[in-house]
Amino acid sequence: MDTSILQWWRVVRRCLAALSGIAWLLIGVPGCVEAQRPIVTHVPYLSALENDIIREINRARQHPTRYAGRLEALKGSYDDVLFKPPGAIPTVTQEGSKAVDEALHFLRTVAPRSPLTPSYGMSLGARLHVRDQGPKGTTGHRGNDGSQVAERVSRYGTWQQTLGENIAYGRAQAQDVVIGLIIDDGVPNRGHRHNLFNPAFHSIGVSCGDHLVYRTVCVLTFAGGYQERTRP
Repeated sequence: MDTSILQWWRVVRRCLAALSGIAWLLIGVPGCVEAQRPIVTHVPYLSALENDIIREINRARQHPTRYAGRLEALKGSYDDVLFKPPGAIPTVTQEGSKAVDEALHFLRTVAPRSPLTPSYGMSLGARLHVRDQGPKGTTGHRGNDGSQVAERVSRYGTWQQTLGENIAYGRAQAQDVVIGLIIDDGVPNRGHRHNLFNPAFHSIGVSCGDHLVYRTVCVLTFAGGYQERTRP
């Protein structure tokens, strides 16, 4: 049996013993929150980067306060709106460190979320968009064939309840992808961050590839659930 699942089952048994049948006390028993479910650590049909992105998102969802430390470490790399990380090319941001401060406040106040489960069909839908945009150097959620995320993921299964999509350009490391989406610089409604922490989302698809202009593109699809029609 997978060790993460075994550990989860031990937590469940401890919770049941503590509760003694009083179900409504579940949230008050340490270690018995939904966010303690085991994280899927590796999916064979995804690349190393794609697997790392899912792990990184789930770390942030399950332990947002702890994850805030990763953003705190970035604040010293800002000079007004210029972001100058060590060993990397400086980039001009729209909001500067103010966006980081706002993201830190969010992480320190948001409730933990349950981990997202990888979906093969949703990853295939994301891959369609990567292969469409990458060679042409285009951007945005609308495909060059006019398709939207709902059409792409519906080719391989049925999404349930709610659906969303994030796209990251120019980031080749999982932590950079996730932190960039959490900070969501220049996006007034912080829509990318909302997708990452939306409690209604339980399934995720990821695909990354080469991009003509930005070198790398990663497409992330989210859904409340997903019924697969295709298996890896």
